[in-house]
Amino acid sequence: MTSGDWVYLRNHTRKHKLDPKVTGPYEVLETDGRTYWIYQDGLPYRVSGDHVVPAGPVDPANRPKRPQVAIPDALQPVGSEFVFEKFVDHTWDEEGVLWLLVRWFGYGPEDDTWQHSGRLPVAAVYR
Repeated sequence: MTSGDWVYLRNHTRKHKLDPKVTGPYEVLETDGRTYWIYQDGLPYRVSGDHVVPAGPVDPANRPKRPQVAIPDALQPVGSEFVFEKFVDHTWDEEGVLWLLVRWFGYGPEDDTWQHSGRLPVAAVYR
């Protein structure tokens, strides 16, 4: 799939057998083959390729209308992606937010950093 193609997203919030299996269609803005930038609810949204289903040709009458919004620089993929190796320590701030001391893969203890738990993959945080 390339920019301009249309995709559906797998619906992981299904509660009943007759709920739709997919949502969409959404237009692909950019892709590197593993992640896709799409418009969802009028905003650019990055989604893993595991959740994307090709939509095929979409009738122009069924295409959702989207505003002209640029992807913010803060959301643009830049440089290398860092992978965490393990959580070394944790603490809670005064607002009750969990902070984790992260050991980064390929780096030593001197490069450990405190990260807000919301910035890390949920599955890893609650293991």
